[in-house]
Amino acid sequence: MATTFKEREEAFRLTHDAYVEAELGSPVPSGLRVTPYQLLPESRIFLSRVEGQLFATVTLIPDSERGLPMESIYPRELELLRDQGYWVAEVGCLADRRKDPRRFIGNFCELTRLMAQYAHGRGMDGFVVACHPRHAKFYKSFMCFEEIGGVVDYPLVKNRPAVALFLNFAAARDRVPETYNSFFDHRYSTEELLSERGRMPSEQVNYFGQFTASDQPLDRGLTATASAVSASGL
Repeated sequence: MATTFKEREEAFRLTHDAYVEAELGSPVPSGLRVTPYQLLPESRIFLSRVEGQLFATVTLIPDSERGLPMESIYPRELELLRDQGYWVAEVGCLADRRKDPRRFIGNFCELTRLMAQYAHGRGMDGFVVACHPRHAKFYKSFMCFEEIGGVVDYPLVKNRPAVALFLNFAAARDRVPETYNSFFDHRYSTEELLSERGRMPSEQVNYFGQFTASDQPLDRGLTATASAVSASGL
């Protein structure tokens, strides 16, 4: 879990470079890709290193009164999950240096295990993700996600197609125990999972806020905290 200014800056820089290379985003002078949702108090940025170098990053954004990024294209699907009593978190801002796909999958599974244990420890019921249709098979076959929303164009990634998927922790435990065990075996320490060190300090929110993309507004009503973030550059 990113806990320092340097780690967060590295994550934002890797995300920028990976999104530009994949033609999911445009280059910006700062070389950082930062979304408003990553600056919210509940969000956590996760990292994977190989031989000391940042290899992959992904951000976990718990649902709150501020909403979720994918709500801009899947509002009804997310509202249905809320109506059913689920508290979910969106997995987004995934970036990596995937010179070797096999190495990427291993690292991504480790990152997902850490995120799942963190989310479960906080009382969340599962993950949602908006992914490219060609990646959906992997999520559904190997990670027990189910499709909850059909193909739509996603403006935040240059109108590339996306589908909405949901991973229900309890359903995975009952239907595909080997998948559930892959998330929750080899547990991380409670102290590490529940630490508040992953919360971004206000001075870093103010700094990184100036680099947020203008086309990625928060979707729903803002609290005083989010309003203060917005004033600093969201």
